[in-house]
Amino acid sequence: LAREMVARGRCGELTLLYSEPRHDRFYPLETCFLPGMETCFCTRDGSRGRKGRVTDWLREQGDVSGTCLFSCGPSAMMKDIFIMTSGMELAAQYSMEARMACGFGVCMGCAIPVQAKGEATYVRVCTEGPVFDGRKLTEESFVGI
Repeated sequence: LAREMVARGRCGELTLLYSEPRHDRFYPLETCFLPGMETCFCTRDGSRGRKGRVTDWLREQGDVSGTCLFSCGPSAMMKDIFIMTSGMELAAQYSMEARMACGFGVCMGCAIPVQAKGEATYVRVCTEGPVFDGRKLTEESFVGI
């Protein structure tokens, strides 16, 4: 995403929020930083960046309507972000994770509920995902994955 933003001349519009329990759990992102990209690191114990979680930082921002949100991580965190931003006018994409027994759509073990054409249905994370438009997800989409 960051590389694509740079290619389009829009890197300054990107903020990376990254949270881990402790500073020693961070992936070495220093090699991935791009000019103009704002970063916000959070640790639960305060050992790097601000103390708390990225959801705390996002909550402090208030209404983030008009932005684009790309979320990946633990399903509980993404559900919190989904609930927090519901009702806001923003584009959101969630990279879902699920247990996949087969990995190519046969077993339906990774199916999650979504809204399609106003009706509840199921999609497979392994074949229709893993990235989903937030407008199609529901709170139940984040349960059990």
